[in-house]
Amino acid sequence: MAYSQDGNHNKEEKYRSQARIIADILEILLKEEKATPTRLLSKSNLSSNRLKKYLSHLENHKLIKSITIDNKQFYVITNKGKNYIYEFKKFQAFSEIFGITI
Repeated sequence: MAYSQDGNHNKEEKYRSQARIIADILEILLKEEKATPTRLLSKSNLSSNRLKKYLSHLENHKLIKSITIDNKQFYVITNKGKNYIYEFKKFQAFSEIFGITI
């Protein structure tokens, strides 16, 4: 079942695609400049295990990088990650012309 942002069940709403989840995580980092794993967990609406897998994937593909400030871990978006968002938004707009939601 899918739930809307306010937590109510919505039969029309679909689960997010992997590409959408990646874009959502990257957009959080773009807006916030840096974020702790806890902050990303609360903003991304993912389970801890799923978020860890996505963060590892994004870091391995150099879309994000991990930094440490005062012994605290943060993630930041890279230029490659910013490019992903730009291209994703272009593709999303193109898809919507044909009635396809990604």
